[in-house]
Amino acid sequence: MDTVRDFRFCDTPAMLSYKAYEQEIGRNRDNPYWGINNSPVLTYGGEDYSAEFIRLLSERKPGVALEIAAGDQAVALQDLLCTGLATNALANNLVDHRTPETRARTNLDQIIGDITLSSTWRRIDSWRHKHAPEGFSAILYRPAGALSGMPVEFYESAAGVLADWLIPDGLAFLQLQRNTQRYTGQLCSRVDLDVRIVNSNGAFYDEMALISKR
Repeated sequence: MDTVRDFRFCDTPAMLSYKAYEQEIGRNRDNPYWGINNSPVLTYGGEDYSAEFIRLLSERKPGVALEIAAGDQAVALQDLLCTGLATNALANNLVDHRTPETRARTNLDQIIGDITLSSTWRRIDSWRHKHAPEGFSAILYRPAGALSGMPVEFYESAAGVLADWLIPDGLAFLQLQRNTQRYTGQLCSRVDLDVRIVNSNGAFYDEMALISKR
């Protein structure tokens, strides 16, 4: 997999305005008491849908997993590693709050960085080229509120990148911002993806998409 991207979706005029607004109001996304921080994989999109994601993963060969905005201890990824549904994993989080036990895990790496910055995406992509050159077998993304309100183009492009990073037969379980029918439609129109919108739960974590790469 040699997909090359410049991740300019982080630097559009709309995103620059969003970042300026965050700075103006003093918004702090480094919140260890964030409501879904360290939630297990079974709570990702409602228990039934999370169980379906786990069931589908169990039918596939385990590989390298990725979680964007993974939380302090990347508990969902640790769930996959401990149950043999992933062999290795990469977590992204804004700040490093890992415990010594989490740091000691040799099969769980972490990239600290703000995903509204293209530099963070480039570092993740560099890790992918080194450790998962064929792509990721599983990708999770559920920031739920910590990144709400950004321009739809950000979600659209980020979801497209994550789908590109899947191996054939890989699975992604992604939170989609409300009122995103446009980019949901773009995902559904891709011939290399099977997309199911599996949950809509009001304002908290909006819709979840279960994506399989053909």
